[in-house]
Amino acid sequence: MYCTHAKVDDGKISITLAGNVSLIDYLKYLSKIRKGEFIPHPELYYKEVDCCTIEPIGEPCLIETDGEMIGKLPLKAVMFKNELNFLAPKITQ
Repeated sequence: MYCTHAKVDDGKISITLAGNVSLIDYLKYLSKIRKGEFIPHPELYYKEVDCCTIEPIGEPCLIETDGEMIGKLPLKAVMFKNELNFLAPKITQ
């Protein structure tokens, strides 16, 4: 799932947690998922945090980030502020 609410300069980690989402719901919203649009579903949770720890309730499940599987839970993520350098300057309007 995309984090449609993510901002590169807010100092937060944007996460989308998917709860009990059926295959039918997944297929129903597949076009929105591919476009990175917000999905109004009661089992999707959009959050912004400074740090987080996510642990599985049962068996470890896979972690997907930016379209890639990067491992299994548990996961601890921390945002290091002002640690990313971009190749181009920020455009202000």
